[in-house]
Amino acid sequence: MRCFFAPFLLVGCVIPAPLVPAGGSGSPVIRQGNQPSNFGFYTQTPVNGLFSFEVTVFDQNIDDPIFAQLYSLNGSSFFPLGGQAQLPGNRDDPTVRRGDLAGQHAWCCLFTSGGPSCPQYTDHLVYVVVATVPIPIDTDPPQSFPSFPSDVNYDFKYWAITCQ
Repeated sequence: MRCFFAPFLLVGCVIPAPLVPAGGSGSPVIRQGNQPSNFGFYTQTPVNGLFSFEVTVFDQNIDDPIFAQLYSLNGSSFFPLGGQAQLPGNRDDPTVRRGDLAGQHAWCCLFTSGGPSCPQYTDHLVYVVVATVPIPIDTDPPQSFPSFPSDVNYDFKYWAITCQ
């Protein structure tokens, strides 16, 4: 701490404080999605085509675990797709986490809530949610979007897919 004194002008102290808390700041941020396309765009996919969902997440808090979960949105209900994954760290850049979520499948055949069927010319929204704590999953789908306490950092994005 440094204090200044100038007669008749100014008295004050400067207390140095970091602008960013130690260990990083903020939430994990989803920056990139791979297959079948980048986020938000409709991708035309053969109805029996095999593909996987991959995600790249950046988080300055390198000690935080990053959990990821896929959901299919049907109406206003979210259906979990596959199990929850913990994204592994990257040796070259510990702020980067990458993962293939739930493996490679003919996803167009798995999107329907009535079981494995392959309807053509259907549109699907697939969300990925990442968080610094395990993501709450309702054991009796359908469910609403996952809710987190205010102190939990998370992010989400979606892919829009047309099965043809």
